Amino acid sequence: MRIALTCLLALAVLSPTVRAVAADYDGTVTNYSWLQLPPGYVTAFIGNSSDPTVFNNQAFGSGTDRTGSGNGCPDDFRTSGWVWIPNSTLTDTGKSTFWAAVGLDQPRYIDAVGVQWWCGDTTSVSRYYVDGWDAAQNKWVQVGAYMFSGPNSLTGKEDEKTFIEGARVGMFGENNTVPLDNPGTYQYIRVRVESGDYTYKLNDSTRGGPGIMCIEPMGSGPLAEDKVNWVNERFETTITPTGMQWSNGKLNSGYLYDDESYRTGNGLGHGGQVWDETRWIDIDLGTAREIGEFVIVWDWEYVGISFDLQYMNEKGVYVSVEIDADDLYRNGTGGTGMFGCVFQTPVTAQKWRLTDMPSTSLALINQIMMYSPAVPEPATMTLLALGGLAMLRRKRS
Repeated sequence: MRIALTCLLALAVLSPTVRAVAADYDGTVTNYSWLQLPPGYVTAFIGNSSDPTVFNNQAFGSGTDRTGSGNGCPDDFRTSGWVWIPNSTLTDTGKSTFWAAVGLDQPRYIDAVGVQWWCGDTTSVSRYYVDGWDAAQNKWVQVGAYMFSGPNSLTGKEDEKTFIEGARVGMFGENNTVPLDNPGTYQYIRVRVESGDYTYKLNDSTRGGPGIMCIEPMGSGPLAEDKVNWVNERFETTITPTGMQWSNGKLNSGYLYDDESYRTGNGLGHGGQVWDETRWIDIDLGTAREIGEFVIVWDWEYVGISFDLQYMNEKGVYVSVEIDADDLYRNGTGGTGMFGCVFQTPVTAQKWRLTDMPSTSLALINQIMMYSPAVPEPATMTLLALGGLAMLRRKRS
């Protein structure tokens, strides 16, 4: 059934839910992108050295605050759906240190960080630093740095900076994340660029540049079942697109960065076709799991306006998940970023299908994520039952 976009408000159940937990999950994840946490559990914010309080960084501020942004908003480098570009106020016309940061739901072990830059429109970057928030010292501490390698193109000297330009710089993923010099447990990770390590766009007050498409902290540790992305290929999932313009999609890689060579989609533009009954994406979780939330990570502005999510029932027939319009949400800018829904009634199934996705131009997808429903802790459920209350599930932002 096709579903239209509106705000999200879902009701959580009071009683424990029977979970379909496979033996392959022991409560921990390894070499895991923490951007796979459900929407609402990762925040984004920006700041600079001239006046950090303006950009809400001290309070780890609003992910939708556009102050200091020349294109997009901080949520975009959390979702990888669009490029965030600082304006000249944030960069102070190239004289200020500026930063972009992501905050996790709680302190988590991080040993590598991937950063995908956008260095178009004459902007460039030569080096950046990675900071972690040290809660004990109540301050940022440098935990890593990266210098784009190679000799100076004019002098040939290895020790001189090489400024890097391009629409996508620092493509990262399985073998390309930057290991931290000081790995540890951090809730907030900041990518910092010093004055002299970047060039900004001249004669344009709205774009200071360079921009960031994605900041992806990687690590290992315990993770509650309802926060695990079950579509990650490490859980032996497979994804099979049918009738797609791009059919080699890595939609279950677990990385949210924008890899143009592997995105999957179709649509009206660029020679594509409208999604119809001959075009779909099959998702096989490898085992039956209880699912309560579904998320599509879009590629830039190429987004669908609705979708039909189906699961294979016990008779081997695909049937649509019953989702009310109120269960849908979207975050990011310009209709991009993440588009998803929380089910009113969780469904246990192994095989799923995404289909019937109209778009205004071209629908492209970077990742698909699916989560088990959240269940209140036992003490909380007892309290609610005694009080005769209903608990509203946390609203996704």
